Amino acid sequence: MKTVKDRKYKAICKELGLEFVPLVFETYGRLGKRMVEFLTTVVNHVASRVRGGEDFPVVQGRLMQQYFKILSCTLQRFVAANVLSSIHSRRGRRGPFQAEPLLARDVAAFSVPGTQGAGGANGE
Repeated sequence: MKTVKDRKYKAICKELGLEFVPLVFETYGRLGKRMVEFLTTVVNHVASRVRGGEDFPVVQGRLMQQYFKILSCTLQRFVAANVLSSIHSRRGRRGPFQAEPLLARDVAAFSVPGTQGAGGANGE
């Protein structure tokens, strides 16, 4: 999956002057290596901006722990929503658990006009 995402999005991001990092979870929820590197970079940046009496490693550790908890809960929530939506879908109904595609909405704001049909913000 990572190479598919790299092929699809890396060149687009490079044209925009951005770095593309595929945020990949393994089947059982373990974070991919590049995702851990990305989170470490984010945590280092945030921790360097924190002012207070705590040491940098303490702040860094707390932030990383908090981000892992947030990601874990978010992943579990969306897996549950997908399972429940699948049950409703098999019954021919739209389930109340289908989450709004947040990423698609955000990416659509930056999409090039006329490209929606060719993959667009929702396509893989």
